[in-house]
Amino acid sequence: MQSDASHLPRRISLVRHGESVANVNGVWQGQGDAPLSPLGELQAAALGARLRGIAFSWIESSDLSRALRTGQSLGVPVHQNPAFREIFLGQWEGLTREEVARRFPDEVRALKDGEPIRIGGGESWEDLFVRTSAALDIVKGRIAPGDHGVVFSHGGVVTTLIAGMLGVRRRFPLPIGHVLNTSWTTLRFDGDTPLLERYNDGSHHASSRTWVNARFDAQDTLITLLAYPTDAAAPAALSAADAEHWLGEVTHVYAASTELEEVAASLAESLGAVNVVDPTA
Repeated sequence: MQSDASHLPRRISLVRHGESVANVNGVWQGQGDAPLSPLGELQAAALGARLRGIAFSWIESSDLSRALRTGQSLGVPVHQNPAFREIFLGQWEGLTREEVARRFPDEVRALKDGEPIRIGGGESWEDLFVRTSAALDIVKGRIAPGDHGVVFSHGGVVTTLIAGMLGVRRRFPLPIGHVLNTSWTTLRFDGDTPLLERYNDGSHHASSRTWVNARFDAQDTLITLLAYPTDAAAPAALSAADAEHWLGEVTHVYAASTELEEVAASLAESLGAVNVVDPTA
């Protein structure tokens, strides 16, 4: 007798492409077809090694080469879909950030203020959300309950879709952070309700740590949130390499409840001389 799987959730993972040549040169690429850089190729290979163990029932990609090449790292056929292309930036495409700031100061100002402009005469962020959310709905319809699909796309696409799911799409600047090259984000759908199960996971490649130093000053406070199931077995200590990669120079460990004190103590032990804060204080 076959079991009924209709109650099982569907999952869709969204993956940003590896670093492109345009990323390296600080160029607005949009729907321009910049290839992966040498580092981008290494990131894609590391991602492929990590994801090959997952039985994806549907694999789809933007048809732009930087996303498609990243998707091909899985070593299996990939369906191409131009609906998952990056936002079209019109006259901005192919220009550096400095050139855009000099030529289009009014557009840059309006964009920072959250006005719904069509960037460079191309698409607005609203246009991008409408295009890509419709494409995501089609992907969701292609996978059965209990199955897992993956879409290889672009930073603007991932950010816009997740911001839309979280209901913060019209807040500027977007509050969900920078999407790393080859980072892995997973949405779980229990019926039509989306839950964010994984966000911006780039731990398969060491380059994911470099953005912290590039974007924050030494005096800035950074907070890392880790989820841990309270009904799981006692946690194993992280290796020193894993602790450094995931968490960097953590100085305080907090537990959200007394049930997680053992997890906090294990994590603090992995990190070395770290303050463990009493969750009841």
